Amino acid sequence: VVCSLQEYGSSASAQDLLKTIAALRQRCAATKEASGVFGELLRATVEDEKRPVQQRGVTLCLVTSPEKLQKELRAAEKGVSRCMQSSASDKNNKREWSSPMGSYFTAAPLNSDRVAFVYGDGASPYYGLGRNLNRLVPSLHEVVNEKTTDMWTEGDEAWYARQTDAESTRKTAARFADNTVDMFRSGVYHSVCHTEVARRVLGITPKAAFGLSMGEVAMLFAFSDANSKQSDEMTRRLRSSPVWTRELSVKFDALRKAWNIPAGAPVEDFWQGHVLHASRAQVEAGIARTGVQHVRLVIVNDDRTCIIAGKKDECATLIAHLNCKAGKIHQAMVGHCEVVAPLQKDVGQIHGMLETPQGALARGVELFTCVGNVPLRKMRHSTLSENIGALYTEVADFSKIVTTVADQGYDIFVELGAGDLRAAAIGNIL
Repeated sequence: VVCSLQEYGSSASAQDLLKTIAALRQRCAATKEASGVFGELLRATVEDEKRPVQQRGVTLCLVTSPEKLQKELRAAEKGVSRCMQSSASDKNNKREWSSPMGSYFTAAPLNSDRVAFVYGDGASPYYGLGRNLNRLVPSLHEVVNEKTTDMWTEGDEAWYARQTDAESTRKTAARFADNTVDMFRSGVYHSVCHTEVARRVLGITPKAAFGLSMGEVAMLFAFSDANSKQSDEMTRRLRSSPVWTRELSVKFDALRKAWNIPAGAPVEDFWQGHVLHASRAQVEAGIARTGVQHVRLVIVNDDRTCIIAGKKDECATLIAHLNCKAGKIHQAMVGHCEVVAPLQKDVGQIHGMLETPQGALARGVELFTCVGNVPLRKMRHSTLSENIGALYTEVADFSKIVTTVADQGYDIFVELGAGDLRAAAIGNIL
């Protein structure tokens, strides 16, 4: 449960908050159980949400339970104190604190309704994602039945654990990481579910939305019931398309043809992914200077990190030249480079049943596309399918789309889907 402690007014400080935390800790220590204090906090939070927005000096959100309240207050006391010390030595340092439980402190809370929903790329879903989602929000069962058709007749076993032993679970998880269709299904499914939770349960109203790579497609589902009703057709096209199951993944035939790679060559020898701690400019300059012919910059995470993919030895050459930190990652699909260009029309046709979101879910929400980094209503292509085809041929530059959205005045970003990698990247970019 989330409880908030807030000090109002321009003169409010973290010191005031520390006094409140200390008093709460003393009360918890004086009683055998903290349920009474916890209940008071919860009631105060509910009442606070009813008040008109005021100028908040500092805010602490506690994610806790009655049993863990004392422990979380102790951690918050230390965290807020460290933030105070950092701010004292550097007035421009508005340091924030968070705990493993999810509690959060900021000395400069934002009071804005300019909320943008954010959706992650196709590699972000993982095996076991959302396994507690329906238990936490049982009403999602009806939501999924209402929004989809046959997309889930195959079941959710691809990403929900139902094995009885560790070895079976490990093998199923490994298969999931290489199954681009089920990764796509999982990404879309959880984006739709999390959007529903954010809007209906948490009461968050988005004013904008955008996504990275497959996340942009997930956005199209999340803001359109009509698109969700095409989920069965989308799955059918993905499973039957040689583009998705042979050319750009699994056998990687498009890459073998473009780079003249023998049919029997192991994929890991010619399409290996790496996260580089370097900027886009540094990576592009490094590729030009080293002359590597079979390395592609595919994703720009932020101003500090990028993802490359290509031949193993040439990736090593580039990394050595840049002399930067690098980590190997799994790349189950070719995308965001010119190798996809000959198949651009085919990729568009796979998504041809989708439409630009309209109706109640999209009303009042500015949807953005990474193709040209513009509002979707101003896309440079004549059809949505053409725009999606182009999406997979260009470098996915998350930094550019975030800057574009922020420049339009949206200053609250809520990541919906798997993990928080996009939210962390936004923190680095802005």
